[in-house]
Amino acid sequence: MNRKTLSFFIFFFIMILGISCQTTNLRKKELIELNPSFFHEKDTLTYLGKAMLSSGENIEIYFNEYSFGNNRKTYRIIIFENNDSIFCYKVEDKPYLKENTLFFPYEETIGSKIVLRDALPKKVYLNGELILLVKIK
Repeated sequence: MNRKTLSFFIFFFIMILGISCQTTNLRKKELIELNPSFFHEKDTLTYLGKAMLSSGENIEIYFNEYSFGNNRKTYRIIIFENNDSIFCYKVEDKPYLKENTLFFPYEETIGSKIVLRDALPKKVYLNGELILLVKIK
């Protein structure tokens, strides 16, 4: 690969990274404006990816981490649906997204995933606990 091609790829990668960071920052600002008691400027919002429901609807999935007090943390999965509705699950660990499923580091017998196929599940079983879907907007 010559220098010109390599320079182009590096420039393209930096542009994509910049657009992704800008989108994440806009989402974070929107969350803080909607519910400042739930979301804070110090929160770390991480983009996990997109999933497509069976209806053809695309959803964006983020992981929110809020640190407070004596090294305490609160984690939430934030889901933006159709750029209109926003939902969240309060969770205990960061998942990874693969093929419309959020996987958590738990044994399958006590609940280790959220499957995003037909719709957002209103209730999920994770790490031995029932987790409810909360509508933010």
